[in-house]
Amino acid sequence: MQAQSSIALYVILIPLGIAILVGLIAYLLYRRRLDAAVSQEEIPSEPRHRGVSPAEFVPWILVILLLVWNALSLAKIASQTRQLEGLQGEIQYYYHQLNAKIDNMSDRLVEAENPPLADYSWSLGAVDAATGQGRMDFVIRPSAYSQNTRFSLFWIGQKTALTAQPGGSFTGSISFDLFQDVYASPVLELEEDGQTRVQHLEDVPSGRLWSLFLPYGEGSSPGLETAYKNNIYSVRGAFQLWMLGEKAWPGQENITITGIRLVKALGQQVMESIPLQMSPGDSLEIPVQDSYEIAEGRGLNYRVYLDVENSAGYTVRAWIMDMPVTFETTSPELLEGYLTVFDNKGNYVWGLRPLE
Repeated sequence: MQAQSSIALYVILIPLGIAILVGLIAYLLYRRRLDAAVSQEEIPSEPRHRGVSPAEFVPWILVILLLVWNALSLAKIASQTRQLEGLQGEIQYYYHQLNAKIDNMSDRLVEAENPPLADYSWSLGAVDAATGQGRMDFVIRPSAYSQNTRFSLFWIGQKTALTAQPGGSFTGSISFDLFQDVYASPVLELEEDGQTRVQHLEDVPSGRLWSLFLPYGEGSSPGLETAYKNNIYSVRGAFQLWMLGEKAWPGQENITITGIRLVKALGQQVMESIPLQMSPGDSLEIPVQDSYEIAEGRGLNYRVYLDVENSAGYTVRAWIMDMPVTFETTSPELLEGYLTVFDNKGNYVWGLRPLE
């Protein structure tokens, strides 16, 4: 508010200063013409020296002071404008923060006034590799309900009505794109006598849902050494491998591992494919002492990855390293944590694009 008042004051004072400046300039021009007219009327027979009065410098000094004052005023206005813009940005930030806190408090008040509608459980359903669809099954056990009560489940843009089962439970399923990242919780909706109440199912996993269904591994290459001499490329060291999924989700047993292979390749050419026997939670160290004859200047890359195939028809590839074959000593491009998923026809469906 103070910044706005200062800017308004300067907006008034600057035109006033400009008006005074214009008036002084007009006054100086008028004096010059008047002096010229008087000098023409004087008799030139008696030359005399006309002294300069200090008062004649006063208008010029005022002009200079006004120019300096206007320049300072403009700089001050620019500074005040920047401060005002910064203040507006801060106000917007705190406004959004306050709204978020109010929304959060409102949600908590609603939850406090409306206790949980039901206990619930969920499990992973079937996966359709042909359509890339996954399914999650829900069982709802309401704390109280009547014949007029209707339960629905809303999640990932879908709403499905739940079906009553013997024993007082309700069941339903929601299908979704298996490789869609999801961060919202499912919402249970109760409708009764024209009123609606909701409950967020917070314990349902979110993120990359495919990793709940499809088993996969990861790997690293600590301390790996490579050399290229006399057209021989040698690799020494070890690969550390581990399988994810030590904590099994309900229904995860429906999809099993059908094959695990550690693959070493030069460019697109597979040099070695090592079959492995591993289960979720296992870790393994594979020693490496490889040598390959490679002609100079071929521009190949030495690549290592771990492929895990499953009964749903997908292959999850965990990239481990990618290193150019060269005379110079280079560090491998470590690709730990990067994954690629292929369907049952070998087509790319998710993750890091296959390296060329």
